[in-house]
Amino acid sequence: GLLLTPARNAVVQYGAVLQATTIFMASFDVVSRSGKLPGSLKLLAPSSRYRLLCDSRFLAFASSSNNTLECTEEPLKLNLKGGKTFPVGGNTVLLGIKLPSSPPQVQQ
Repeated sequence: GLLLTPARNAVVQYGAVLQATTIFMASFDVVSRSGKLPGSLKLLAPSSRYRLLCDSRFLAFASSSNNTLECTEEPLKLNLKGGKTFPVGGNTVLLGIKLPSSPPQVQQ
């Protein structure tokens, strides 16, 4: 899975509009391990205040127009249709995210 906190080669972006559902973009690198590639990707929200969504208005495999994503929620899991694996290299997916009603508090 991909935890939505600072991670090497992971870029997390979303519109900072409170009390809204908006597009969430996750970019990640896929590497082959012993000739195997991942067939699914599990995304974990940074806290229970955020909810990742399989909303068809937002769901897309932005880095590959030839592939279509299948999605299940709680926790959010992405698969490529037809049992395909995610390709080696940079990948970008779009999905929905329900943002919290108030901004997170910064711990000092």
